[in-house]
Amino acid sequence: MEMRKTSLALKAFAIVIVLTALFSFSMFARPAFAQSADQAAQLQSLLQMVAALQQQLALLQAGGNSGGISTTPGGVGRCPTFYRTLGVGTSGSDVSELQQFLTSTGDYTYGSITGYFGAVTEEAVKRFQCRQGIICEGSAGSTGYGSVGPATQSQISRMCGGTYVQPTSPYIYNPVIPSSPVTCSVGSVSLRSGESRTFFLNSLAPVGTSCQSELRTCQFNGIASGNPAYSASTCSVENIQCSVGSTVLQVGQSRTFYKNSSAPYGSSCQSAVRICQSNGVVTGDTAYSAANCTADTTPDDCTIPASGSVATSSVSHGIGYKFYSASTVSAGQSCDSISQTRMCNNGVFSGSSVYSHSSCTVAQSCTVGGVTLRHNESRVFYSASTVTQASGQQCSSIGQLRTCNNGVLSGSNTYSSPNCDVSRHCTENGIDVLHGTSREFFNVKKVLYGQDCNNFKQVRTCTNNVLSGSSAYEYGACKVGEPKDCPAIDGKTVEHGSGHTFYSVESVNYNQSCDAYAQNRTCADGVLSGIDRFKFASCTQEKEENCMLDGLVFAPGKHKVYSQRTVSSGQKCSSVAQTRTCKDGRWTTGDAKYDKARCAPEGKKWCKQDGDYVKHGKSGTFYAEKSVAYGRICFGILRSCDNGTLKGSQTYQYSSCRVVEPRSCELNGKTIKHGQVGTFWSAKVGSVEEPCAQLQGLRTCNDGALGGATKFQYTKCEDVADADEPL
Repeated sequence: MEMRKTSLALKAFAIVIVLTALFSFSMFARPAFAQSADQAAQLQSLLQMVAALQQQLALLQAGGNSGGISTTPGGVGRCPTFYRTLGVGTSGSDVSELQQFLTSTGDYTYGSITGYFGAVTEEAVKRFQCRQGIICEGSAGSTGYGSVGPATQSQISRMCGGTYVQPTSPYIYNPVIPSSPVTCSVGSVSLRSGESRTFFLNSLAPVGTSCQSELRTCQFNGIASGNPAYSASTCSVENIQCSVGSTVLQVGQSRTFYKNSSAPYGSSCQSAVRICQSNGVVTGDTAYSAANCTADTTPDDCTIPASGSVATSSVSHGIGYKFYSASTVSAGQSCDSISQTRMCNNGVFSGSSVYSHSSCTVAQSCTVGGVTLRHNESRVFYSASTVTQASGQQCSSIGQLRTCNNGVLSGSNTYSSPNCDVSRHCTENGIDVLHGTSREFFNVKKVLYGQDCNNFKQVRTCTNNVLSGSSAYEYGACKVGEPKDCPAIDGKTVEHGSGHTFYSVESVNYNQSCDAYAQNRTCADGVLSGIDRFKFASCTQEKEENCMLDGLVFAPGKHKVYSQRTVSSGQKCSSVAQTRTCKDGRWTTGDAKYDKARCAPEGKKWCKQDGDYVKHGKSGTFYAEKSVAYGRICFGILRSCDNGTLKGSQTYQYSSCRVVEPRSCELNGKTIKHGQVGTFWSAKVGSVEEPCAQLQGLRTCNDGALGGATKFQYTKCEDVADADEPL
């Protein structure tokens, strides 16, 4: 009787606790329209717990014993009092009693009685159910696996030594499954409800200390237990090291270091032992930082500098070489008179540095304009062999004194004439006309295409340095200009005298012809014939559109398709086949239900990959890339089909692969195709000294990169005589 009163009081107290929770939930929860699915589920669970507790309280007041399991001594552990089915999301004293019971059976090993039925409790119940032969598969919603229902409660009652009584109006457990599992976040780590893990106060502990840790558990309210300061997932003790150059030493470790990594011939390596201290500083002189040192045991050779015809060379240690104080001597003088033999001593020559020339020759003479000068001999040379009387110019005004120095004549090469005379002939624009003679001159260098140079000429006569006629006629030659090409239309330039077919449209349908929209237009000195609406350089006949079906492309025409992908044993695919016609992108005949591209008997399904089909038992080549750059190779593997499953690496997922076409090269409006050679010039205008023929260079295109010297950048070059337009 006393036990029943106690149970009655406990039930009443439980109702008060649950009602208090409901009140708190309603006071602090968000408005109804803002409540989450988890809050709604928790509220429903609390209401169900109140109803069940009220029912048990009524039974106890009536003196009944149908509210739970009788607890008698001699059973295993403490016998729980059940008044409902327990599962994930439930909580209360009955869950605590269940956890205590499962602890005594060895199934609940968490170590803490939480009163919340989470993932850990569910796993303990599953172990108990399977071990007792109740249920070992399914789920809480389908077979009751993982929840504590009538069968599990009855087995617990028998093990406790009591008698299980089914509640008069049993509460059917409908597990509250939150829209997302309850988790706790500790630093960067996420824990599931009921999961425990060791965390640390710091991720790095100072030298001489240890890592401070604490075991923290994710509670059902989404907050991890324990001190929040312990939030580091890992911890290690600081390790002090010393660095000398690229060498790392541990505390207390010593090593020999060297002042230099090498020692010259005749000397030894200087070393010192240095030790790594606990403060991270290495003892000893910081100048000793090289980990290794090699003493040179071989003396260095001496280098002989280049001089005259002697190239740079070397002599071995202990060998002598003859040097000179000058590289040349005058005619009649001997080179030996200015020489000294210097010995090589470990890379350094003995003797005076005045003797620095490795060769000596007798100076050469100079010959210009048929006149020979000896070394150091001088003479006046002139920029012209004659001056005109009419100009009043004297030969002395166009002379320069030049000196021979070992075959090289000083001064400007413009002064190359050894003699100068006064002449009566005429000179016009660099053209000499002898006294008493005549010749044609022009007032323009160039006339337009179609004009006649004879309309711009005059005959002029030379008399005592004076040229008759107008000084406007100063050019000794005239040429007719080249005809102009026509300006580019739609990227197409038409040269003078040639033609090109242009079109009034860029494209026509597959059942039309571009010829119906074509006109041949010819170029005459920059003017293009024909009608302006024919302005497209090319015309494309569009192809008839393909049809799509079941992920495959079908060309225009008739094709056999199927209403099913597979047929049963004994049935043929032809029984579900139909011939449909593709015309310009549409299926014009057949039933739309025949929408399968392939059909196979059951157990021999086709495999589909990247819009391509492979028959059962066959293989297809697949590639890891759709395309590769020019110069690379498409690499594929064979993948076999087994009843709809394509074997082999998923990396090779593409049914085709192509090598990208090499790119053309563009420079100043000129296009050079890959592998072709183009002519370019280093200047737009050529001079008399350097005509265009000497300024051109060939450049080859290789996949978008133009080879050759970059100075050759101009697409055209015109010589000076051709560059002037008519006056």
